Amino acid sequence: MNSPHRQAGHIFPEPGKLPFLKSVHLHKGRLKQKQPVKAAASRVQTDFAVVGGGIIGLCIAHAILQRDESASVALIEKGGLCAGATGAGQGYVWMGHRDPASLLWSLAARSKHLWQSLVSSDPAWRRAIEWQDIGSILLGRTQDEEAGLEARQAMLEAVCVSATLLDGAQLQRLEPSLAVPRGASGLLVASDAQLNGRRAAETLLKACERLAGPCHRFQSLLQEPVTHVELSDSDAQPQIVHTRSCRVEARQGLVLAAGAWTGQLLDAALSAPPTWAPLFRPRKGHLLELQPPASMPPLQHGLMEVSYTQHYAQPSAAEAGHDDRAAAIRGDQLGVTFTATPSASGSLLLGSSREFGGWDTSPCPNTVQAILSHAEQYLPRLGRSPGMDALHSAGSRSGLDPSEPRPDGSGLQEADEEGPLRRGGSAVQTAETLAEGLLARVGLRPYVTGGVPLIGPLPGFPHVVVAAGHEGSGLTLGPATAELVMRHIAAGKSERGPSELCSGAAGLSSIDAAKFYPAQAICSKATTL
Repeated sequence: MNSPHRQAGHIFPEPGKLPFLKSVHLHKGRLKQKQPVKAAASRVQTDFAVVGGGIIGLCIAHAILQRDESASVALIEKGGLCAGATGAGQGYVWMGHRDPASLLWSLAARSKHLWQSLVSSDPAWRRAIEWQDIGSILLGRTQDEEAGLEARQAMLEAVCVSATLLDGAQLQRLEPSLAVPRGASGLLVASDAQLNGRRAAETLLKACERLAGPCHRFQSLLQEPVTHVELSDSDAQPQIVHTRSCRVEARQGLVLAAGAWTGQLLDAALSAPPTWAPLFRPRKGHLLELQPPASMPPLQHGLMEVSYTQHYAQPSAAEAGHDDRAAAIRGDQLGVTFTATPSASGSLLLGSSREFGGWDTSPCPNTVQAILSHAEQYLPRLGRSPGMDALHSAGSRSGLDPSEPRPDGSGLQEADEEGPLRRGGSAVQTAETLAEGLLARVGLRPYVTGGVPLIGPLPGFPHVVVAAGHEGSGLTLGPATAELVMRHIAAGKSERGPSELCSGAAGLSSIDAAKFYPAQAICSKATTL
């Protein structure tokens, strides 16, 4: 039943079932052929529905249950747990590579404080999420990079983040496995930390179930692709989310935290010309996990090539307001920068790749080879690991050239602007064993034009909150994002706006909530067209 206040649209068809153009307007009668009879959907009634089971959605669901002992939550995820970017993340909870001038600095600092407070107060959480206080080291190899590290040290110290500049000899003592050429330098931020994103997601899900207690206030609807959403601008009408087998009625509010798919979900729900989808682009990334060779001393810190910091710099006004064509010029080609972190289990996590390569999540052998080859420049003993030997042997047999696309087209890919919805496909994080001892995880970072996530109410719908576009920073930004969402939910019940509520909230006073409003992104987009 559609009220005058309700708008409907369809999203996330099953692979190969319904073409996107037909699935959007089924309720308007444009699809003439006879449809098969479907089983009646299960009806789920809840106070809040959260669409998206990544780290952002899980943090939000946990925050709602924790703050309001009477509230119920349904978490809706089209795949399994960690099916998106969260499952392919390296686990950084770092500040050393961030820009204090960025809009995200305060959000990241607040989140880091919340993570640290949690693991400090509860050792069980520390163990469960594999929290490691190992620090980070940014690596420079030229005089210009050393000068940049000196400037970064001063910048971090100015905001009370302790950072220590290292020369080559100090680097070698701290990390014996590292190749340290003449002129190398580093910047140590000892307060940076590491966690396991997949373990964090599992732990948050279990925590939600515990908070729900015998009243069953929490339901996790995994493997439930959303088919369409009905949005209401009325207090008297629920927000309704239809999945493959459920009809979820959210009495108090809906949170859209669906990562790179959020824009398409919004456009389909509003049955309007594409407005939100052009703001989002999936940014494909590979993460490799392998067992280091016995001859290689274990890493003691997280390591990162200093050029990686460009992804966290405050964008210029022109970049922040420009459309995706600028992003395509800057980032469509595959980029590989060196990152390496030790896991709590003793394996080695290697990255990192970035490319706007469409919605495909299959591991690309050429990208994997490029990451490994680049990593060997920093960690030369990597070549002796079993996984590397097996991969090199496979590459030799196939004649694989890491600089060229594969004949089957699975090398460097052109951007696919249509997305999985139009093509009837699905894109979830892929984990694949490429060789014995070498695992590749691939996920789609949810990039938003301007590099700033959207966190706030959907214009015209006070009980619908968007929380998406964190790109590769969901683990770092998740807890503070959940706090902001809780403030927006409270604002929906109050005459005070979110900014007023944030100004009086401990820990949120330094965050300019309005800068993350979805309406801001739409206005910025409009001014450049």
